[in-house]
Order: sequence, then structure tokens, then C-alpha cells
Amino acid sequence: MTQRAINQNKFPYFVTFNVQARNQAFADFVLATRLHQTIRTACSLKHFTLYAFCILPDHVHILVKKDPSRKLSISRGLVTAKWNPAFIVFKSSGGKSPRSDISSLPEHVFSKARELTSSPRRAQKEHTLSDLLQSIKGTFSWGKPYHGRLWQPRSYCRIITSERYLRNVLAYIQNNYQKHGLPRNPYGFPPYVFINEKAVNSVFGLDA
Repeated sequence: MTQRAINQNKFPYFVTFNVQARNQAFADFVLATRLHQTIRTACSLKHFTLYAFCILPDHVHILVKKDPSRKLSISRGLVTAKWNPAFIVFKSSGGKSPRSDISSLPEHVFSKARELTSSPRRAQKEHTLSDLLQSIKGTFSWGKPYHGRLWQPRSYCRIITSERYLRNVLAYIQNNYQKHGLPRNPYGFPPYVFINEKAVNSVFGLDA
């Protein structure tokens, strides 16, 4: 299944995304190191717990889980700005209209402004798996350290619903280089492989 088809917080995601035309881009150690750093940074910024990943020359596997306790918070001031009556008139007139012109605005604008300014809540946005993958692909692609398009547009995802499945996926990630006939050095070590064992043990309460 693709990442666009699901959105859940309870279980980890096992995601695979490929290099365009299966080019061997990450046989380059420098590019693999850069992608390693990009994945870890993107997970932190997009509020995903990163359990493991492996980088192969032409594709990547990652194991992540959304952290529902962390959301992108937007201040109430930013939320209400576009519904501020004076701001609407000012913007629509190219910055030339006086504040007194707000009387010409429809009532629903004032209703929305009252609703937002009276609410103590802060607007929150929960990052999705698509947000994370776009961040990884987009950030890495910025600056174009290669020729042409790097990534295939779609990614493939499975949901890990049991401890046994989790352990199988971890073993698959850790030893994936063997499946493809690649040498243990460098593909069995960082930057090509990352395992966060402590985080993994907390998924199904294994550290309790």
C-alpha cells in the first residue's frame, strides 16, 4: 500500500522508497552519509520516532512511528490574522484602505473573527507519513548533488502490528545488504544502517 492510503498513530510504519530507474546513487558513501543525516533530521522535525533504517544503493527502508503527543502548533495570532476584518480590507485594497472601511465587510467575517479571538485553543496540525517522506526526499534533493530526478514518486508502506512482525522487519533491515549480495563493509554499518534498539524495545512495552 502507498503512504497516501493510511494515517494512524498506534503502530509503526515500515516504508520503502526507491531511486528513479533503480540507479545506484547511494553506492556513493558521501551521498549515503548525507541521506542518513537527512532521515534523522526529518524524523525529528516531523515528529516521528525513528526506530531503524537501511540505505541500499538504489532504495531505502525506514521504520518509524508517529508521535501523537507532538504536533505543529500555530499561535492563535497567526490563525486569526487572515480573519482580522481590518487586515482583510487592508490586504484587498493593496495596503491603502483605512481601518474605517471594515464596515463594508460581510457579517460572516466578523463572526469568524469573534469565534477565533475568543477561543483559548491553539490550532494544531499533525504531521503525516507523506509529510515525512516529502521532507526526506525534498531536503535531500535540494542542491542537486546528482544529475536528473533522483526519487521515484511513490513509496510503499506496511503497518507493524505485532512484536514478531517488528522483529522480522528489524532483522530484514539489518541484514538487507545480504539479500542483494552486497558486502558487509560498508553496507552493514553506518551510515548505511541505523538501529535504535532502545526505542524499538518501547514499541510493545518490551522494556517494561
